[in-house]
Amino acid sequence: MTTRTKARIRFRKAGDLRFFSHHDLARMFERMLRRAALPVRMSEGFHPMPRIAFASALGLGIIGWEEVVEIEFTEPLTPSEIEQRLREQAHPDLVILSVELIEAKRKAQPIRSVYRFRLPEALLPLVQERLAQLHQQEQWWVERVRVLEGGAQRPDSSSGDIEVPLVAPIPRRQVRSIDIRSFVERLWIEDGALYFSCAITSKGTARPEEILRLLDLEHLLDEGYVLERVRLQLADEPMSEVSSS
Repeated sequence: MTTRTKARIRFRKAGDLRFFSHHDLARMFERMLRRAALPVRMSEGFHPMPRIAFASALGLGIIGWEEVVEIEFTEPLTPSEIEQRLREQAHPDLVILSVELIEAKRKAQPIRSVYRFRLPEALLPLVQERLAQLHQQEQWWVERVRVLEGGAQRPDSSSGDIEVPLVAPIPRRQVRSIDIRSFVERLWIEDGALYFSCAITSKGTARPEEILRLLDLEHLLDEGYVLERVRLQLADEPMSEVSSS
């Protein structure tokens, strides 16, 4: 019987790494594991891949204070050994916070994300007013755009004197209106920052940029203000207090 060790790792993704995509982050972890010479368990099939699973992908440009990744190993390892060897190979902006060994059948199931968005002091009274207005509304409608596979058909040159340019197909887009009110559990201001707690359900969740758009704050992202996911709660873990520090 193959020995299996499964570790749940909490880590922080900050600094320039917030501009790394989820795919880039996964490849970074693969390189870290190779350099640390940790015995990672591989998937089966024609293209074996490391058994690495992230609890929830983090949007581009967002700082993650307590992100979660689960990794399987083929040999017995202690949490301290995994933590030390990963820390020695980690990028300065990727901090290993904790390592916990879990049963192989356990799987990270995210149920809640808590975000923080620090606000310009001059805007605080206006945002408070917008919050009060928003809380009086029973529905919070947002539009989501999804790019569909394939594309719109271009004219066929054989049907007439129509020049068909050699460019990529026109992407087809689907626009949906969604009420995200039920996904937002709490929305408040504390110590000069906007906080919002969003439930993650089988029916979906609210996206952080949608909350900013409802409050007419999305333009602040272009001005250098940064979104932070300060907590990612899993179904089998208790909810800790959100720090305003």
